[in-house]
This record gives sequence, structure tokens and C-alpha cells, in this order.
Amino acid sequence: MQRRHSLAGVVTTAVCAVVTLAATTAVGLAPAAAAPAGPSVITADVASNAEDKFTTAAADALSKGQKADFWVKLADKADLSAAKDIADWNERGQYVYDTLTKVAAESQKDVVAQLDAAGADYEPFWISNRVLVKDGDLALATALAAAPAVKEIHETVTIEPEKPVAERPSSDKGLNAPEWGLVAIHAPEAWAMGATGAGIVVSSVDSGVDGHHPALESKYRGYQADGTFDNDYNFFDTSGSCGPSGDPCDADAHGTHTMGTMVGSDGGSNQIGVAPGAQWVEANGCATCEDADLLEAGEWQVAPTRTDGSDPDPSKRPNIVNNSWGYRAAGTIDDWYADIVTAWEAAGIFGAWSAGNSGPTCSTTSSPGANTIDYSAGAFDSSGQIAYFSSRGPGEDGLTKPNLAAPGVNVRSSVPGGGYANYDGTSMAAPHLAGAVALLWSYAPSLVGDIEGTKALLDQTAVDVDDTSCGGTAADNNVWGEGKLDVVALLEAAPHDAAGTVSGTVTSQGAPVAGATVVLDGENDRTLTTDANGAFEGLVTEGDYTATASAYGLLPQTEAVTVTADETTTVDFDLAAAPTHTVSGTVTDAVTGAAVAGASIQIAPGGLAATSGADGTYAVSDVPEGSYTLTATAGACAEPVSLPLTVDGDETLDVALQAGADDYGYFCTVSQGAYLQGTTKLPLTGDDVTGSIALPFAFSFYGKTYSTGYLTSNGHLNFLAATSSYSNGAIPAAAAPNAAIYPFWDDLYLDADAGVYTASTTVDGVAAFTIEWRNVRKYSPNTDRLNFSVTLLADGRIILGYGALTDTSTAHGDSATVGIENAEGTVASQYSLNAPVLHEGLTITYDLPPQGTVAGTIKDYNTKAPVAGATVTATSADGDVKDATTAADGTYELLLFEGRWTVEVSASGYEGASKAVAIAEGSPKTFNAQLKAGQLAVSTTAINANLAIGGSVSRNVRVTNNGSAPVEVNLGASGDEFAMLGSTSSASQGVIKGVEGKATVAKTAGSKFGAAAEAKPGSGLTTNGKASKLAGSATSVTPAAPVIPAGEVTLTHSTSQNIVTGNAAACPGGPTQWLRTFTLADFGISGGLDVSAVSFGVESNAQAQPITVNLYTLAGDLVYANMTKIGTATTQVAAGSGAMVTVPVTGTVPAGGTLVAEVVAPIGGTFYIGSNAEPETAPSYLASTFCQTPDPATSAEIGFPDMHVVLNVTGQTTGGGSGVAWLDVQPPTFTLQPGKSVVAVATMTADVDQPGAYSATITVGAETPYENPSVTATMTVKQPAGWGKVTGTVTNAAGEPLSGAVVSLDGVSYDITLITGEDGTYAYWFQKANGPLQVTVSAQGYVPQTKKAQIVAGQTTVYDFALKPLP
Repeated sequence: MQRRHSLAGVVTTAVCAVVTLAATTAVGLAPAAAAPAGPSVITADVASNAEDKFTTAAADALSKGQKADFWVKLADKADLSAAKDIADWNERGQYVYDTLTKVAAESQKDVVAQLDAAGADYEPFWISNRVLVKDGDLALATALAAAPAVKEIHETVTIEPEKPVAERPSSDKGLNAPEWGLVAIHAPEAWAMGATGAGIVVSSVDSGVDGHHPALESKYRGYQADGTFDNDYNFFDTSGSCGPSGDPCDADAHGTHTMGTMVGSDGGSNQIGVAPGAQWVEANGCATCEDADLLEAGEWQVAPTRTDGSDPDPSKRPNIVNNSWGYRAAGTIDDWYADIVTAWEAAGIFGAWSAGNSGPTCSTTSSPGANTIDYSAGAFDSSGQIAYFSSRGPGEDGLTKPNLAAPGVNVRSSVPGGGYANYDGTSMAAPHLAGAVALLWSYAPSLVGDIEGTKALLDQTAVDVDDTSCGGTAADNNVWGEGKLDVVALLEAAPHDAAGTVSGTVTSQGAPVAGATVVLDGENDRTLTTDANGAFEGLVTEGDYTATASAYGLLPQTEAVTVTADETTTVDFDLAAAPTHTVSGTVTDAVTGAAVAGASIQIAPGGLAATSGADGTYAVSDVPEGSYTLTATAGACAEPVSLPLTVDGDETLDVALQAGADDYGYFCTVSQGAYLQGTTKLPLTGDDVTGSIALPFAFSFYGKTYSTGYLTSNGHLNFLAATSSYSNGAIPAAAAPNAAIYPFWDDLYLDADAGVYTASTTVDGVAAFTIEWRNVRKYSPNTDRLNFSVTLLADGRIILGYGALTDTSTAHGDSATVGIENAEGTVASQYSLNAPVLHEGLTITYDLPPQGTVAGTIKDYNTKAPVAGATVTATSADGDVKDATTAADGTYELLLFEGRWTVEVSASGYEGASKAVAIAEGSPKTFNAQLKAGQLAVSTTAINANLAIGGSVSRNVRVTNNGSAPVEVNLGASGDEFAMLGSTSSASQGVIKGVEGKATVAKTAGSKFGAAAEAKPGSGLTTNGKASKLAGSATSVTPAAPVIPAGEVTLTHSTSQNIVTGNAAACPGGPTQWLRTFTLADFGISGGLDVSAVSFGVESNAQAQPITVNLYTLAGDLVYANMTKIGTATTQVAAGSGAMVTVPVTGTVPAGGTLVAEVVAPIGGTFYIGSNAEPETAPSYLASTFCQTPDPATSAEIGFPDMHVVLNVTGQTTGGGSGVAWLDVQPPTFTLQPGKSVVAVATMTADVDQPGAYSATITVGAETPYENPSVTATMTVKQPAGWGKVTGTVTNAAGEPLSGAVVSLDGVSYDITLITGEDGTYAYWFQKANGPLQVTVSAQGYVPQTKKAQIVAGQTTVYDFALKPLP
């Protein structure tokens, strides 16, 4: 705790400095006009007695004579409502920081003095006015509580990090496209609209971030040009877990994953982030998730500090903070973090929250995401369905939660160490929300800091999903919230166009109305909410609107409003009180019609509530006229029901509740009567005591049978092991106890007047065993007395009964858990959690529908072997589904409820089997099946041919189905390999092909900005050096060569891959496109081309930005109207110069076609493509609408004739239809019936450039459970007469081979560029007539060399190169 004590000193010093400055300002200087004068304070009511200020948990922790950490919460709270009216970002943040620290210092001074006098270890906080006391005792806490300024003594809490529901490793190689979640929320379309998150800073309170991850490093605000980190104000290690370097780290992976989803991109195939243009900072408060660390992280977000916690600077605060954490116990509502979020929002920081992973039952969302002030996201999957685990609402005060839903299943993102993984959880949904806000704020800067306006737009534009199973409406419900996140709709609704301000007040009889809603209905709807003073204000797109103000208990009022750009329109409302009426009705069981007593009735908005009486009736009086949602709940024994309610007079609304069941099938019923009691007292006494009991019969519970029970004084019974756990929580939960029954799980005590009794008995003629807790008392308050019991019946039923209970909320269950739970802690029926719903005479009976079994063995029809891993699925007539997986011996068994079921068997590669069965208790059913499948064989496993270049031959291969089921067969080829004639090297070299003969030159429309025109800033093209000719001081740089995959070819019009500085042109005022055309026939390609990547040089890039590569086919002149897009990809290119960038992008060019490759830079004057003045075989093209060249023009036409762009295309040639250019297999697809054959024809054609051995595998693809056969195809191509081979090795001065060196062989008729393999060698066969050759070798960091080479027919000539390093 030394670190904590040290930090406390730092915080105290900072607070004192602020107080001194404020005092000086008040005396000697007038306050700044932009900031309100002096902080105002809101003081909460406090209890008069010190002991009444203790929470139950704090009292428990301290009253047992032990020391403990605890919080001292002060009554004073800073009023930050004026902050949102401060327009300047820096002034707004400073005002919030100054106000919070001054109020905290002033109100805490007496408490701090007491603690200093007591020599206590403590830490004060200012963002939430409280002091953390370390290792204090009850006497100290009581003395502190006696101070009038103290509101509460509260226990410390560790919030468990919201762990992903599932974690799956992923390849480091991405999709070469945005991840599915980005596509689902339309992020790529938002990027195309110009919204990338540029200028926005995101942060998170999480486990940390791996700052050196390639998808995140360059986006870290502390990343420096030299690759080092400046962590001051950019990273804060709350737990000290990142070591002495202080660099951002993440020991858990959770935070790295969420940050990747917000901003991640490695500039290549891993496009994982919603807002790749944004920067990030981090405070790792959830490395521990201790409450103090979370508060410390919350403070840092408002006023970032140096790494040692000094010199806070609110101007460096982030715009958005993601929070993928919260209470993991379902339904836990606590407002302890609300002060922090209030401060964030006052400072203009948007907080995004996860809803929790405790679904699919209702009322499972937990704080902080469940709180009214927090904007939280549920999760949906790639099929558009809500995730089963996504927590449902309602949330705090019965309000709809989550607020919306975002992608949260199988989300691929970054993890520490440079890797990637797929996670499931609402933790993955929240960063999609945070990234979406970053896109919005970068697109519509007027919204930055407008928290209310941003939330309203998110609500307005989410795509509705109708699911009212947990209450709500089709448009806003407790499963989806407002619906699915849609970024494009969000941007389109934003005030991106001309906008003005609408402001005003809402009053009622002259008094301000806080929380009133003002809806502006017009071209772009906007919803505003009034503050504590009844005031509202928001930026709205100009136009005519209808403004309607409404508030609970008041009649709505409508006014016409016209919004003018850059002006403020004022409209005020004075609302009249609405008449009130009574809403009443009866709550019944939907099946039996019986009255349901104790049902909870809530009417929202307004928070009106009632409880149904013994006859099921309820009445709620004084309900103002208006529209509402009435929600009825009755614990876990019934599904909640939400009904629309319009009140315009006294209303009667009856409610029929459907019985609810947990995922296993347990349901419960509620009745009234005397509780069952025991007769034999067990020898248990004291606190937290346990005992075991032998059950008089085998008891079946969640499909398992038990003979021993383990009970504790703390009101629960389990069947696994003794545990005295007294701190209750939500169920299900993985932590012990499990396989448990909880009649009253709380901290209870067995004193001399209490006891636990047992009795063997019968209930309705069924053997039963009762365990009774008689006259037990609560540990706190110790005046509560309880009587309750658990009765186990031999037929599996469970009865919870309640006798006399002290007439207090604590004795009626407001800190207890009631329900049952399975052994794995994954399924439970929770009747109540921390709710005072228990009463004398209450009986809760748990039961299962009657059950029976179906079992069998699944075998292979062809081999008669058992089929392991087959899925057996049983579906009832009502749609219930149960499944099982066959064991290694093929056996399975399913326990099903009585009724008719359809049992289906499926296994990969097999035909399925099914059977209808009637399940009856005591009558087991059997279903065995033999699964049929196709089984393929081929007549030969290898074919060969010896051919001259240009020759062709066909071979037959018979494919036979020896199995028992028809099978769809797909013939193809893969694994295209080549060994050059005479080659002794095993290393592969890359081939960059130039044109053979004269290239096809596309005709352009020319340029309106001609060569003679004068370059003008913002409208004319310029080079990076503002010169149209190659400057004498220009330098040539050899970038790292592009990687060419085996079996693919790279096409180029460049005779040199070098990049010359100051040579390329771009539009300084807007986007620029650079293009090249590739006519396949010019490169000797007779078939088509499957493009896999485009590589281009980078002369300079002033800032990291998204660069887009587009592929088109061309028909006619080179104008966009004649170009058809066949592929696109966007990659984040880091700032820098002299590099070669390869962008994975796919598209298919048909045989005889012309490909156009285009590189697009979105930000004018910041990116210059790599180029040189060496000869090119076809023109380079440029287009820029902003610079008066809407269609492509040649570099000469725009006045830059020496700009020969280095832009290459890589792909695989096609022609045979098999995936290998020289091998054609027909027919490609066919269906084979059992016992039938098809003769396939494999044609090998030596339409190739080089002699040597070509090999590939003919694949016989089919969905069968067996290994499918394949055929090896080998084509040996002979050396043509008059050809010779040129080869050599490229080394450095020390004789070490250089891989990746560029070898340009410039011949008389055609050119070839090669990339050396790992052993530094190159080789190529040429026609003698193409000689002599000029061979130029270059490599990054070395001085190029050139030699003249001869081609000798029938011989190999060797030209080695030893390159010297650049000086």
C-alpha cells in the first residue's frame, strides 16, 4: 500500500494548489467570462445517528472485531451543470477539474484531520467525494461517521472484470477486409463518407493495452516518430503492473482486444477497428478492477497526468472512454460509479458501457451499464440475432436497458504479443459503440462534447428490433434497447450541414422542470433533455421543426420552431399539471386462472409501483394522464409481462402471467400455507457453521443423483461439498456453492435460541425430507428472526416454505438470494435477489415436467464402425430443443420431458437420420441409426506428361462412389509448384513481369489543368517539393521488394522499382487518385487473372491515414464511366517515406481483359505515391476532381512527365477452370450416385514462360466423412531450341546472400524483373534474340549495380553481384 499512500500525497497537494489559486483569483482578478464563477455545491441529506450511516456489508465487516478497508462518502457534491455551457474544450475541462477538487478539499478537510490525528492510512478522491481508509476499525469508522459532513460508511468492492463468454485464437493474417462487426454497423461506408475518427482520442478503463501491438502502436497518442513512447498524459498504470518501462501493457488481453475494436488496423490485412483514424490513451483501472483503481482511472480520464501522477492537465483528456466491465452478478444495481460518469459527461467525455453477459433471462443487466446515466450496449451475432448471453433489462428504476445492441459474438481483434483472437461478450459490443461515437464526432465536430445530443442521435438512428419478451416496445425494449447500431444512419442524421442552436426552458407554474424531454420533429429529428434548471440547448440542422415538450405528470406542449444556421432560436414552455387517475386490475396465472399474490406492478415512466394482494388485485393511484408501459413480475415463477397503458381516466388492466422455466426445465409455483418443519435438532450453533446429512433417498437434481447434503447456518443447502459462504450473490454463478438450494442465502447466525432441524415425512403420499432453519437471526441487524425450510421429495420436487419473519425489509429478503442452481453454476432459477418479497406462509415449489429417456448407438453404414461426435437433436412439438453428442463408442442418451419428439442425427459428411418418438415417464425409448455417406475412389493417383512449350495433352481419371449415399463432387487443382530446368536452388524467387512487345495505351479525356497552367494552392497539382521537374538534389531510394506468393505473378509497367524524392504529384486541397492499366495480353497472359494484391511505392506520407485500392475492368477509353469496379480494400498507411506497401485486394479479370488499379489518398497534400523517371511501358495516370481532373489523365498531360508511378499488381493466372493455369479438369462438378463412376479429363497445356517441371494436385472435393482421394499431375516442359539461361547470386560485400533483391533484366524484345529468394539466387530462360541483356540489381540499403549479360543458346551464363552498402 506504499504506492497508494504516495499517490494520496500527490492528490492532496494538487487539491491544495487549486484551492490557493482559486482564493487568489477571487480577491485580485475578475473571473473569465467563459467559465462560471465559483463552484456550487449540492448537499445530500444525512442520517443523524452515526450507526445509521453504515451499509450492511460495512457493518458486517467491521462489527466482527476485524480491521478492514472502507470508504467515507461525503454529503457534498459539486454542481457541474454549468460545464456544458462552456464552449471551449480546454476551459470546460479545467472548470470541471477545478470545481471537483475544490469541493472535495473543502468538504473532506475535517475527515482528513481526524485521519491524520489517528495516524491512519488513507487516500482522498475528488471525482467522487470520498476518502478510502485502509485497515481501519469500527471505532475509527464510527468516529468518522459522527461528522455531519459524512453521508455513508461503505465497504470496498472489487468488480470482477467482465470476462469474454468465449475466447478462440485466430490467425495473425486477417481477412484483407473489415471484420464482420465493422461491416454489420456499416463502418466501411462511414469511412467512405470521410469519417475515420481522425482528431478524436479514445480511451478505456480496462486491463491495459499492449502498446507495441502492430495494429495499435502507431495510433497511440504517445507514439513518437522515432518509434519511442512518451507515456506522460497518455498512459497511467493504476496498479503498477507494467514494470519500470512504464509503457502500456496488458497482462489479461481484454483491454488490448477492446482497444483494437475501437481503433485497430495494422495497415495491412487486419482491419479490426471501427475508427482507424482515431488515437488512443489508457488508464488500466481494471488490471485489478479494485474500486480505488477504478476511481483513480476515472480521475485520470478527466485530468490526465504524468506517469507518476503529477501535473494533471484536463486539456489532454480523451473524448470517449470505453468501459467493458461491471458487476458480473446478474441484476446487481449500484450507483457507486455514477459520480465519475457525471464528471466525465460534464467534461464532454462520452462513456460507452457493456450491458453484461448474464442473459438470456430478464432483469440480468448489472451496474454500471444498467444505470440510467450510462449508455450501454448489448450484443448480437453475425446472423443478426441477439446473443444468448447478452444481459436483458430492465435496468435502474425500471428503465429500458440495454440502450442499443452492437456486434459481440466471434469478434476478432488484437491480443498482446502481436496476435489476434475471437472473443464473445458484451465487452466486445461496447467498443463498437465507442468507435461509432468517434466516427460521429470526427464527421460532425459540432457534436464533440454534446453527450445529450449524441445519445439522442444513437437512439434515433438505431435499427428497431421487435422483441418484447423482457418488456418494452417494438422500438425500444429490454432485449435490444433502441435496436442495432447503424453508423451510416448516425452520420446522416448528424448536424453535418448548416446548423443553428435551439435553447429554452421548461417550467410548470414558473418552477423549472428537470428531465423534461423536448422533441424537435423536422428534417433531422433531435431530442433534448432539460437540466436541473429546466434549461435545454442543442445544435440542430437548419429548417422548420415542431417542438414538443413533455414531462412526467405534466401535459405536453407543442410550438413551431425555425432554426437558422449559426443563430440561436429560443423557445420556452410552461407545462400544465396533468389530471391523475387510478389504474387497477387483477394478476392471474395464464394457465390456471388462479390469482397471483405478491406480483410486482411497475408503471414507467414515473416509477409508480404496487404489489398484488392475496386475491391478485392491485391498484395504483394518482397516475397522471399519459402513455406508459406497465410491467408485472412475480419472481422466477413467471415470465415478466409488459403492456402498453394509456391513462385518460380510471383504467382497468388485468395481467395474465405465464409460468417461467430455467434452461434445464425447472419451473416454480407459489402458494400460501404453513411451512414444513423438522423434528430433530442438529448439533449446529454459532456463525458460519456447516454440517452434512445423509439423505433418506437418492435425490435427483438437475439430472444428477445425490445421497448427501451439505448445509450451513447461512441459509443454503448444496450437494457437492461443505461451504459456509455468507456473502450472497446472483445465480447462476461459477463460484461455490453450486448444485445448491437457497431458501434464504444471507449472513445468518445460530444462537442459543435458534437451530436447524430435520424430519423424514411424506407430502401427498410421496417420501420427503425437511431441513428447517428455526428462529435463526441475521448477523446484521441482529434483531431480525427468521423461520424457513427446504423439503426434498423423492420424486424430485423441492418445496421452500417460510414461517414467521420479523417485520423488516431485511428479514423479508432485501439482502438474500432465493432459488436453485445446477452443479456447473451455469443454470439457475432465481426467485429473488436482494428483494423483500418473502412473507409468512409463502410456499415456493420447484418441479420438472414428467420425463423419459431415448438412447441408442450411431454407426457408419459403410464400415459399421461407431460414429463419435455425431449430434443427436430432439425437438418437441412445442419447439423445445435438447441435444447430445455421441461418445467414442457411438452411444448417446437424452432425458426428455413427456410428449412427442422428433429425434434427428447429424454428422459431418453423412446423410442424416430421424425418428419420431413418444416420451413417457418410466418407458425408455431406443433409436439406433446407421448413417449413409459417399465414399470416393480414383483410378490412378498420378498423371504425367512431357511437352514442348505450347504443347498440350489430356489424361483420363475415373472417379467412383463406393459408398451408400449420393455425393456432390468438385474437381479442382491446387498446390501449383514449379522447378526451373537446370535449377539447383530450393529457394523460390519472385517474378515481376513486364510487357511482351508494345503495351496497349488507353486513351484519356485529358486534363483541364494543363501542363502550362500555373500551380495554385488548393487547386493545382504539386509535388512534395512544389516542383514539377526532378530536382537536382532528389535522391533515389530502393524500398523493400514486395513479397510474391508462390504460384502467382506480379505485373508492372515500371523498369525500376526505386522511388525518387520530390517526383510525384498530388492535389494539395483534396483527394487524389493514381492509376495504371494492365492489358493481360500485353503480358503474355492468354487466360484471366485472379488479383490477390496491389503494391505501390510511398514517396512520403505526412500522417497516418487510410489509403484505398480499387480494381476495375476497362471497356473503352480511360474514363470512370467505362470502368467497372471488381474489388476494393482500404489499409491504414503509417506516416513515413521510401516504403513499398502491399494491399491485399481481390478481383477477377476475364481473359482478354484490361485491369485498372487505382490508389486513392483521402487527405490532400499529405500523401505522395512512389515514382521515378526511369522508362515505363505504359503511362501513369492521375485523377482529382478537386484539382480539375475528374477523369484520369497521363502524368504528361498534367504537367509532370517524369512521374512514372511504381504500382504493381499480383495475382494468379487462370484459364483451365481448375485454379491452376496450365491444368484444366473437366467436368468441374457432378453428382455421383452410389456405385456409379465418371471419367474426368485432365488437360495439361504448356502455355508457360519457362522450361522445367510443373506440378499440382488434382483435388477431389466432396463432403464425406473419409479422406478424399487426390491425383498428382506433373508436366515437364522441355527447353526450346535457341534458348539460354541467365543466372547468378546476389550477395553483400561479406559474401552473404541477399534475399528480396530486385534484379531487372532489360532485353531487346521484352523485360523481366526478378526478386531473389532466401539464397540470393535468380535465374531465367530467354530466347537468344532477346539479348544482350542489361542486368541491374538493387536492394534496400545497398548501392545498385549494372552488368551486361549475354544469352547463349543451350547454355547457362552466370552473373553474380556483390552489393556494397549505401554510404
